[in-house]
Amino acid sequence: MSNEMEENMKRQNYNFKLSQDEKARFLAFSNSKGLALGTWLRALMYEAESTGNAGKSVATELESIRLELSKIGNNLNQLAKYFNQIKEPVAFHSHVTQEDLLNEQLDELERLISKTNKKLALVKPSVHRADRTKKDDNTNKSN
Repeated sequence: MSNEMEENMKRQNYNFKLSQDEKARFLAFSNSKGLALGTWLRALMYEAESTGNAGKSVATELESIRLELSKIGNNLNQLAKYFNQIKEPVAFHSHVTQEDLLNEQLDELERLISKTNKKLALVKPSVHRADRTKKDDNTNKSN
């Protein structure tokens, strides 16, 4: 190999800042997957580059899903209220009533909403920081 090719293949360091909380969360997550933090971050960057998805659309999609889940939850609550007013529950199976099925669906929906909210809380701060950084970069370029 020529010296020029060897030089191009050497890895270079890139530094960026993380809060203490971000560093702890990212290290814990990458370790839980058996990956070094740098390996995991490179994988995320390769994925973002190949899909064109740099995070903002993920937050937007999660917000959309949360809104949709809330609408579904409202509909289920209305159905549950209606079926709770019926004196004689209609049995689908020998021991399962409509109320039981609706309650199961409501429990599942609440679990999904909670899970989505937790994911949004993780994604949203980094998206807002990225937006601020981009604005700061543009402001600095114009000065």
